Amino acid sequence: MTLKAPISHHLTHIKYRVLKSLLLTAFITMNAAAFINLLNKRPLVNITVPVLAGILMLILYKLTSIIIYRRKVKLFFMVFLTNIYLPLAWFTSPGSFSAMSFYSVLLVFIGLILAEQHYEYVIPLIGVIEMVSLLYYETLHPEQYNIYLPMTDRALDLSINFIIVTVTLLVISLTLNRHFDNEHQRLFKISITDQLTKVYNRRYLFQQLEEIHYMASKTDLPFSIIMIDINHFKLINDMYGHSIGDEVLIQLGNILIKSCRRQDVPARFGGDEFILLLQDTVYTEACNVAERISESFQPICEQYADTHLSLGIGIVENHHMSINEMIQKVDDQLYKNKHEMKASE
Repeated sequence: MTLKAPISHHLTHIKYRVLKSLLLTAFITMNAAAFINLLNKRPLVNITVPVLAGILMLILYKLTSIIIYRRKVKLFFMVFLTNIYLPLAWFTSPGSFSAMSFYSVLLVFIGLILAEQHYEYVIPLIGVIEMVSLLYYETLHPEQYNIYLPMTDRALDLSINFIIVTVTLLVISLTLNRHFDNEHQRLFKISITDQLTKVYNRRYLFQQLEEIHYMASKTDLPFSIIMIDINHFKLINDMYGHSIGDEVLIQLGNILIKSCRRQDVPARFGGDEFILLLQDTVYTEACNVAERISESFQPICEQYADTHLSLGIGIVENHHMSINEMIQKVDDQLYKNKHEMKASE
């Protein structure tokens, strides 16, 4: 059995944001077209049709704020533009001798952008069929399509409308690009972040380790790693429950984030183990960072004093070691420190 991928809710959200932008743009565009037609002394129908359509766009724009109406508004908008407004505007204008050719392509493009379900692509397809049919109809009935502007005025009219269509396409492109960029950033952040503690995850840690290790081999710049785990952490889960254990991990994650510089990498290595990758940092400086972390974690230890919480810490500076050698060495140091701490208790 093959599971079908669910429709992305974020993609749906983007399309509705595009829809709102388009409705507002359509309101402005249609009123601008009506104003241009008024200046050019076009027939009354060429003024009233875009004005009424613009009012409708404004009503639909308001309705998109109500979640239960959004899908109906989108479908109505698509059908209205490609299947009602397109032929109506074509028949009440000089057809292909006007700017309707520009707007026809724009309306079909809008339909394709807004479509989600397979059947919704039928709407712009019908628009294409209508557009081709109107072009052929025009050749059969040329008497219905008169150029009622002087050529110089017609050139100005087409130029203005071409600019309007271009600006509309620009608005669509910018809206899509902005939202897809935001979605890319969101997914990237999810892919490199530990869900619980909000520090980086193990995968990202090793990616950064490889890059920094390579740069260090070329430049001899030092870097250090600190491995941290929570001594007696199992007692927290046993005595207080896993939700409290998660809260302790979250608090430690916050401490690590606050203790790091922008170029450092605090990451969850696994379970209650964390690693800090400190760039351009020698061993003594890393020790100072570890000490600050221990001091910041002390109030949490006092809060659960009956569990004897403390931090186990290992620190190593790169000295022409491989990544695996560094991880092994810091891990060995961590457990050596833990055994020494237990022996002293």
